[in-house]
Amino acid sequence: MTGTSILQFPALSEGVLLKRYKRFLADVELNDGQVVTVHCANTGPMKGVLHPGGRVRVRHAPSPKRKLAWTWEQAEVPSSDGTLCWAGINTALPNKLIRALIEAGELKDQLGPIKSIRAEVLTDTIAEVELTYCSPQTTAQTINAPSTSKSKTPPGVTATLHSSRTR
Repeated sequence: MTGTSILQFPALSEGVLLKRYKRFLADVELNDGQVVTVHCANTGPMKGVLHPGGRVRVRHAPSPKRKLAWTWEQAEVPSSDGTLCWAGINTALPNKLIRALIEAGELKDQLGPIKSIRAEVLTDTIAEVELTYCSPQTTAQTINAPSTSKSKTPPGVTATLHSSRTR
C-alpha cells in the first residue's frame, strides 16, 4: 500500500551506542568504525532504550547553526513479543509529525476544521502543552506527545488529546 508522503526524512546511519553523558550528548561508533558525538534531544533518563553496546540510528545534518553534525534518532529495543524493533528517541519528532499531519489535512475527520496551530504554548492549567490548535467550535485543544522516559501513556499511544470546549 502506498500512501501520501507527509514528511521527508534523510537516510539514517547505524552504529553502536558507546555512552551517553551530560544529558544531551552521546558517543556512537558508526558501522564504518568512525566514532562521532551526537546530540540527544531526549533529556530524560531513557531507561528503556539506553543500552551501551546497543544498536542505534543517527541522522547526519551538518549546519553552521548546530554545534554537532549528528543527532540520535532511534534505538533498537525488544518489543512486547521479544523481537527487536526501532524506538524513536528524538522528542521533537512527534510534534513535528502531528503538526505536518494536521497541516496536510490527514486528521480533519478526527479533529474537525483547524483555524490555527501554535507550538509550545504555556498555560495556567497545563504545565507542558506541546502543540495547541484551535477550531471554530473550541477555544483551545492541545496535543501532548510525551517522551517515552516520563510518560505513563499506554504502549502504542503516541499522543494525548485534551479538549476545552467554549462556555
